[in-house]
Amino acid sequence: EMGFPISALALQNECWHSADSAPTMLLDPEETKSLAGFLVPMLRQNGIGTQILVHDHNYDLVEKATDLMRAAGDLVDGTAWHAYGGHPRVLEDFVKEFAQHEVFFFEQTAHGESNFGGDVGWALEHLYFGSLQHGSRSVLHWNVALDPRNGPRLESTCPTCRGLLTVDPAGGFHEEPEYTLVGHFAGALPSGSVMVDVDGVDGVEVVAGISPSGALGVVMRSRGPGGAVELVVGQEPGGVVDVPENSLVSVVLPSGGWRVPRPLPCFLAQPVQPPVRFPSRFYLRSFHGTWVAAHGESSAAYQSVAPEPGLWELWRAIPTGNAVYALQSVAHSSFLHKGGKPSVLEHSAVFASALRFVIRITAEAEGRIQVNLIADQGSLGMPEKTSDGPYLKQENSSGWESFWVVAG
Repeated sequence: EMGFPISALALQNECWHSADSAPTMLLDPEETKSLAGFLVPMLRQNGIGTQILVHDHNYDLVEKATDLMRAAGDLVDGTAWHAYGGHPRVLEDFVKEFAQHEVFFFEQTAHGESNFGGDVGWALEHLYFGSLQHGSRSVLHWNVALDPRNGPRLESTCPTCRGLLTVDPAGGFHEEPEYTLVGHFAGALPSGSVMVDVDGVDGVEVVAGISPSGALGVVMRSRGPGGAVELVVGQEPGGVVDVPENSLVSVVLPSGGWRVPRPLPCFLAQPVQPPVRFPSRFYLRSFHGTWVAAHGESSAAYQSVAPEPGLWELWRAIPTGNAVYALQSVAHSSFLHKGGKPSVLEHSAVFASALRFVIRITAEAEGRIQVNLIADQGSLGMPEKTSDGPYLKQENSSGWESFWVVAG
């Protein structure tokens, strides 16, 4: 109603924590499954694509998170994490077991008197590089702004929790150390960016992504002497960047047709982009005249050569984030998702398995838009000739494939 899209929602904050000093509530695996079984179908039936997450708690409770996902994983979209205990390295095995589900970093606050070097180093390891390198789609701080007494708050709750900004009631504010990190990462990797696999160099950690505008953002952290780092994207040189000793450096390279080897949508704290204005129902027409379709007698998603599109070619866009959508077949109420063969797509009634597409508008004409749809293994594409295969694929070709959105 107020214009704020809700990308993701945790069923319960810190579901394993109960204390008299703060509003808390325990939620065990069976209760989680029951709640998700009620809430998720209701949201989907009303066309609401908000992702539903569980756990929303610390790294050191990864075994409990595993229990939750084994109980309710077929109903929910993924897990949310905090860093008040443990280390993000535990996500390495967790994301392998639940590879079809999303990971979000949802909460961390700094405590006590600020210490710039120590606070920044800890947050980089546990929030930023630590979670993003394990597939997290968000990095969220709590709180944004507090007063010098770390309030307003309930008197029984954390008296030392700091915000990103400390606001003086008499006027003015000052930035806490973590605010600097938001500037680096949100500037280089704005909301809707697509993370890419990168190879670091000795002593320098790297994360990188392609923004919705096509720019390449890179954030580098040196843990020692640092030095000159050459950026190479595929076979293309991206320039040389000086990374000083024990520093954090972010750079943005202008749009240059950068390719994404293995993209993953990533969302950082950033002003909300305008939503893509899809018709309520539409067809997707490829540049060689075929249509994106969901077969009615199998799970196949394919390119249709029908002269005029029909129900199998009709889709709706379900928003799941900031400029991110799942594609739902109008005829079958199923969602486009990864198939059993590498890069080949199918459709399934299970929303949790639906591909999340970052949408890039590439052209507008006569009230219609042309779009790229980018998911976790490349952009949605089709072989140029149906004799080469009728399948929908995620392509890593030399250019993004575009589709015209035609109202249905």
